[in-house]
Amino acid sequence: MSTEFRKVLFEISEALVTDELDGLKFLSQEHVARRRLEAIEEPKAFFEALQEKDMIGVRNLSFLKELLYRINRIDLLTAHLGSSREEMERELQVQGRAQVSAYRQLLYGIAENLIPGDVRSVKFLLQKQLPKNKLQENASMLQVFQEMEINGLIKEDNLTMLKDILQKVRPDLKRKIDAYEVKKKENYSREEVRYPVSVSARPGAEGEAAKQHGKIYKMKNNPHGYCLILNNHIFKNPLLNREGTLHDGEAVKRVFEWLQFETVEYMDLEGKKIRETVKEYSKRDHRNMDCFVCFIFSHGEKDKIKGVDDECVNIEELVSCFTGTNCPSLAGKPKVFIIQACQGSRHHPSVTVEADS
Repeated sequence: MSTEFRKVLFEISEALVTDELDGLKFLSQEHVARRRLEAIEEPKAFFEALQEKDMIGVRNLSFLKELLYRINRIDLLTAHLGSSREEMERELQVQGRAQVSAYRQLLYGIAENLIPGDVRSVKFLLQKQLPKNKLQENASMLQVFQEMEINGLIKEDNLTMLKDILQKVRPDLKRKIDAYEVKKKENYSREEVRYPVSVSARPGAEGEAAKQHGKIYKMKNNPHGYCLILNNHIFKNPLLNREGTLHDGEAVKRVFEWLQFETVEYMDLEGKKIRETVKEYSKRDHRNMDCFVCFIFSHGEKDKIKGVDDECVNIEELVSCFTGTNCPSLAGKPKVFIIQACQGSRHHPSVTVEADS
């Protein structure tokens, strides 16, 4: 990291107060693990966490700019990052540019508009749902929202309880949730569900498929997308080598090249490299592609994949790299993960094959 960039982060850190840091942490929860965020007590540590996740850097300032814009520190945005409110408003109107989810923006906006009396009323109405120690006088509204999420009382697609509370306390803010839900529904209904080219090649076939399956995916680009193959053959422990996996990799490449995918295979990756490779592809520009496919051939454990160094990687961690927030250029497009790996230590019983005639 350059000295100049480090200086910029230092100056921004010095200008932020505790409430603003809490806001930054709340808005970043889709990108940094909650446990890591809870341990952060000052802005410099927060920026270090973002750098570790490759969310900010010398040539990657978009997320930092958006965060400062969201917490309304336009002075820092202008003085240190050479941007402005108007520029950010134009930038964030472009579909897929916002990296803070609409859900986080909504909750943060509601918290900012609640006066102290409103916050006390919300806490009073949550006394039966949340522990008393989470509803103390010094607990901020963002902290209350966080506890509601942890306890499953609110989530991105279910804000019913919060709507009921705001209807009693601040009906004007309840209407913000109504608008959010309407827009979310409209965006979902506008998404084109797409289907392979071979189906639509026959006149009327696309319409027939739509009737049979509901909505369909149109596959119009060439290539249709990346077919990423992570294939672990030779392990550091020779007893774990996976014979035959080379043939699987070749077969997948043949099929997906024929299907007009940009097919790439990585061999014998350690756990850390599996993470890095998947994350690298989630950061690529998929706007001119129809979907993304990933094959992983390796050993594994329950909900995990093993690298050739025997380091385990959570499958959920890999898949989450391609959420609409983390990979906006694939939002509304199919993301397919096909994993060939054991998910436990128990053996499958053998099956006796008998002639049927």
